[in-house]
Amino acid sequence: MIKRLSKTRENLFSSEAISLNENILKINLVNGDKIDNIRDKLLGYEGYGASIYFSCLNKVFSLEKRDPKGNDIYNMALNYGYGILYSEIERSCILSGLDPYLGFLHMDRYGKPSMVLDMVEQLRPIIDRAIINLFVQTYSIKR
Repeated sequence: MIKRLSKTRENLFSSEAISLNENILKINLVNGDKIDNIRDKLLGYEGYGASIYFSCLNKVFSLEKRDPKGNDIYNMALNYGYGILYSEIERSCILSGLDPYLGFLHMDRYGKPSMVLDMVEQLRPIIDRAIINLFVQTYSIKR
């Protein structure tokens, strides 16, 4: 997603791109026989990558901080889109015969759809792209 955004915004994400690439290299070096042995490290890299990712989005539109409880228009739009995405992924898991509560990376906790949380990360950029396009186009029209 950042690569796609950088095509129309030269040098806007250069330092973030370097940090993301370094983070990806570190993830690729993680080894372990069992997910339980490497889960915390992977989730730490995921969190760091998310913070860089959302700092890039802040440069595109005024997303000061990604906050699932935020009341600003950007966080509310992302929450709405992510909510739809979560329900569609959970529905897809069930229709495919997968238990949405048995995940790989996210730990199994009562009432948490761990499989959905594992799978949603790959598809978030679809929602992000739609929200970015909506706000960038709306902002351009208002000018």
